[in-house]
Amino acid sequence: MTRHFRVYTDYNNYIAVDETELEKALRAFKNSSGAIFNNGATSRIAHILPDDVKMMGWNDSYRPTPEEQGEISRDRTCKSARVLTAQIKEHLALNPNQPFKELENPVKKHTDGLTSLGELLK
Repeated sequence: MTRHFRVYTDYNNYIAVDETELEKALRAFKNSSGAIFNNGATSRIAHILPDDVKMMGWNDSYRPTPEEQGEISRDRTCKSARVLTAQIKEHLALNPNQPFKELENPVKKHTDGLTSLGELLK
């Protein structure tokens, strides 16, 4: 599950980055400085957004329909990309001089708890 992002240099142009370069992009955006990425460089970052189209496996120029926007909002990878962005932003606000380490978000599964009705009734 690789998460992809678009680092917009202006309204229409962007540089594609993955999760390994997101912290660098957000730091550069916060400091109003440029950055060099694997797929390009920029002296200005206008905004950074998850690349939902790429994460869904669609063509780069594809425009999702309203129904597909609902599918995007339920997709695990797309949700994870938004969570990662929020975690890095919070980290940069609280600990700007330390490198980011992604937080573990363990998902509780129904099989993690009691395994039989007898245990539940105790």
